[in-house]
Amino acid sequence: NTSDFQKGGFSHEDALIVAEWLDREKLDFIEVSGGNYEQPVLITGEDNLLSDMVSVKRIGKKSTVQREAYFLKYARDIKKVLKRTPLMVTGGFRSRKVMESALNDDGISMIGLGRPLCLTTDCVNDLLDGKVDTLRSPETQWKLPWYVSWLRYLVVGNLMKVGGDQASTYWNLYRSGDGLPMEENPNMLLNMIRTNYRDYQVAVALKGLPKDDPTLQQNKPKSNLPKVILAIVIAYFVYRTLK
Repeated sequence: NTSDFQKGGFSHEDALIVAEWLDREKLDFIEVSGGNYEQPVLITGEDNLLSDMVSVKRIGKKSTVQREAYFLKYARDIKKVLKRTPLMVTGGFRSRKVMESALNDDGISMIGLGRPLCLTTDCVNDLLDGKVDTLRSPETQWKLPWYVSWLRYLVVGNLMKVGGDQASTYWNLYRSGDGLPMEENPNMLLNMIRTNYRDYQVAVALKGLPKDDPTLQQNKPKSNLPKVILAIVIAYFVYRTLK
């Protein structure tokens, strides 16, 4: 982790020290990314930290490399302290141009891809075969449902977009594992509910408890859906008032 982007947390300087330690071991490679669930920079990009409550939209004034390769500038520092271990970078890569630049100009050994595979499973082959120069981006293609799309002007809408992106990514992975086709334009709000319920089912299975177990029923998580609906209604009236 290049940094968890939280005050008092794991810093980039910490990452450099850990990279030096790991380099002394016999590793196949070191992969760098960043953020965590409280600060999902891997999805939003460093310029859109949730703690700052800014828009999750990409900042178009920056160069393509800066917009795409979120952690490349950190990887360059880590590359300097590595003496023997190949370096892999994951986070935001979408175009052939930026990937080749990282490999040829920055000495990166491997590129990691995640979300594009949750939309097109064979996209890497298409890129290597020259069929495409830019991979499709779920984060730009997927939108909130029309009935909550107006929330994009408010902080709650930005948070829903990030949560919906994550949930839809997970849901497509579930579908792929079940042998089903990926959803091209998923309902992100519905997928947030679906994935939470599926996680609950998995937790039940891991505990080995029957669904009617009294202990499980006592600790069954309460639904946040009514609170979400109330928050949406309040946000709508605030939006109409300020407009």
